[in-house]
Amino acid sequence: MNDHNCNKKRCLACGKKAVKYGFQSNKQRWKCLFCGKVFSWKRNDVKERNTKNLFTHWITDYQSLSSVAKKKKVHRTTLTRRFKNVWSESKQKLSLETTETNVLILDGLYISRSCVVLVVFDSISNKPLIWGYAERENTSSWMDILNKVKTANVPVSGIVSDGQKGLILAVRTVFPKVPHQRCIIHVIRLSLAWLTRKPQTDAGVRLRELVISLSQVKTKYDKPVWIDEYENWLECFEGFLKEKSINPLTGRTWYTHRKLRAVHSLIKRALPNLFVFLEDSQIPSTTNKVEGGINAPLVELLHRHRGTNIFRQKVLVSTYLSQQKKKKLSTTFAT
Repeated sequence: MNDHNCNKKRCLACGKKAVKYGFQSNKQRWKCLFCGKVFSWKRNDVKERNTKNLFTHWITDYQSLSSVAKKKKVHRTTLTRRFKNVWSESKQKLSLETTETNVLILDGLYISRSCVVLVVFDSISNKPLIWGYAERENTSSWMDILNKVKTANVPVSGIVSDGQKGLILAVRTVFPKVPHQRCIIHVIRLSLAWLTRKPQTDAGVRLRELVISLSQVKTKYDKPVWIDEYENWLECFEGFLKEKSINPLTGRTWYTHRKLRAVHSLIKRALPNLFVFLEDSQIPSTTNKVEGGINAPLVELLHRHRGTNIFRQKVLVSTYLSQQKKKKLSTTFAT
């Protein structure tokens, strides 16, 4: 095998000695001393590395394949051919890089009807810790990925999630003693969707104001004030919430104010985990770091590369998340 750093090489045609013969297009040329053939050496390892870097740049950027091909002065089908092997060689690295303490933000994103990516994001290092794929976001799928975190002895001091039922059960099973913060933004967003912008009852108007003020709870002193206002609302309208309607033909009954009862039930279930962030300043009150820092750009990338099969979508997601592990994300998202 020829040494790439020596001043003499073997001719590719006749095998005789060749010497350096200037540069062309920033590439070292060689000339055979026997047959006079001029040639340049091509290193396959450098070519493969450059192809992988170009592939990563294209798949994690918002440029089309045609735009990348135009900049490289080749046809887009040429890049398609070059990237064919890279698609199959791209694999997810499941190395867990942990810090002294980790606050996990858990969230799932459906990339297709039958595939969801489950992301475990570390709020301290501000980057993805690990991720996995499942057909559905349920208890079993979340337990699989959380058990990997537990097996790796990751020091978890807090968990933040959107309150998905299967996720909550998985956290209680795998990390029963770890403080679990319910995302306040999800509670507010879902409550306002049920209450609508202009509630038609006094109870709805007052509950809507109460839900909006939830985002203003910033200190330990604000917590009991908000809880007292909520309990006062419940005491005032407890009978109103129990009102029922009846069908005179069938005799079937149902609760008249079902949307109000749904919001009340949502807040009641979330309340034990709604203000955990007040006890530990490292625990954020929302999942915004994942929603805005990971999911939003990822959804846009999937849209840009729409039409690809599920295998390539997984490669896209894994490549993007791997890139995010190499750099620190912005910390300007609201907590």
